[in-house]
Amino acid sequence: MGASRVRTPRRPNSASNSLWDRRLMARFCAALLGPHRRGDPESLRAAGFTAEKKLKQLFHICLRSRTFYFATRGSGAFWQFVSEHWDAFEYLSPKNVAALVYANEDTRDGCLPGAPKGKLKKLVDAFTMMHREMVSRGLKRCYRITLRPSTISLTARRNKRRVSSYLLSAASIPWPPAHFTKQEIVWFCHDHVLSQLYGLTSDTKLTKAAQFPQIPDAYTHPLDVRLFLAFTALINISRNRNVSICMVPITFWDDDERIDWFRATAGASKFCWTTWDFCQWAKKEFERGREAVIGLCHFSKTAPRYSVGVLIRKLGKNSYEFIMEDAHHHHVSANPGYYRDKYGVYPNTGMDFKAALLEDAAAHFNITSFWRGGDVPNAFADFGIGLRDTVSTSCSFIFLAAQGKVPTQNLYREGWNFSRGIPGKMRYWEEQNEESTEEEATDLDDDDSDYRDD
Repeated sequence: MGASRVRTPRRPNSASNSLWDRRLMARFCAALLGPHRRGDPESLRAAGFTAEKKLKQLFHICLRSRTFYFATRGSGAFWQFVSEHWDAFEYLSPKNVAALVYANEDTRDGCLPGAPKGKLKKLVDAFTMMHREMVSRGLKRCYRITLRPSTISLTARRNKRRVSSYLLSAASIPWPPAHFTKQEIVWFCHDHVLSQLYGLTSDTKLTKAAQFPQIPDAYTHPLDVRLFLAFTALINISRNRNVSICMVPITFWDDDERIDWFRATAGASKFCWTTWDFCQWAKKEFERGREAVIGLCHFSKTAPRYSVGVLIRKLGKNSYEFIMEDAHHHHVSANPGYYRDKYGVYPNTGMDFKAALLEDAAAHFNITSFWRGGDVPNAFADFGIGLRDTVSTSCSFIFLAAQGKVPTQNLYREGWNFSRGIPGKMRYWEEQNEESTEEEATDLDDDDSDYRDD
């Protein structure tokens, strides 16, 4: 990761405008056709069949999710759900997936060249009818998830985990509890998470290690990271909540990087967020009245062992505290020679990503207090669960933060050992701004919002 960041332009909101966006069209083609495309007639015919098959899959997902579409009123939460479940060749953001669906509607309605035909046309028409019915209905306030029992059995056998106690406790009550948001419901919706946590609530009593999912480490798949974060949220967040947990790992610093890593991660990058995604979500959660938001950075471009826990707390009307749990920095700083000689790592390894996170946080919040480092207690010690690496240490921090056990004062004391102040290397963007000439600035759009997705 370099120090200079490239911002991803915002996508047009209108599907018809998106049709003329060359960059977006290139992404559509990559998602539908994959990387290998040739120009001979036989290859073009094969590409057409491939694209049609992918589009049918996409519309089938939309139509299967009818109830959720109505419950979310076709909002961004629905399109995130669809984008996670659609097996595209390349990454498309939820907004772009929506644009692709609406683009097919536009070509169908306008009888434009390339309009859907045959079965695909019927699927597009069915989605159009579903959308019109949704618009004609009033708002719905009750969101419920229906779980297929076969999904529970299959996943339980595969993971050798017992979920019956959770299911029995949920037999007569709606799940998830009503105090969870549409976005949080989307995070619960993935079969890998839903099948293992269905029925779990803050009333569930934890008495043994077997009740916990595996605590993530450096090489944990993003969906298993989500499983742990969702478990932490369900166990610790009750009706009178004042905290929110981001249930996806914060892995990339912009959308382009997430796209670049889509194939290398076998599609897993779509289950990760950018630093900007996290900050946008955090801002909305504070607008809901939350007093704290929590997140887990789990990144692997150059250093898969490094992770940080994030806790942002509201101090006043327009004042926030940013706590960056950074066990790697804390441990390596205490014995730099040992870590340098044995592992080839340094205290500031991964600093560019952490600086990017802080930059985006500073763009959203007035940060008046900053803590970094930390010697975090083991939140799972009473259950006999150890901390294997800095990622599991960050998970301990997340769990303690969700329980409200991170001290509100004097984090420098023994047992926590955080330090105040933002290191100079975390302020690189301020140095860049000071060095930028007026001539360079004219190359940028006056409206900075054009360089980020909402």
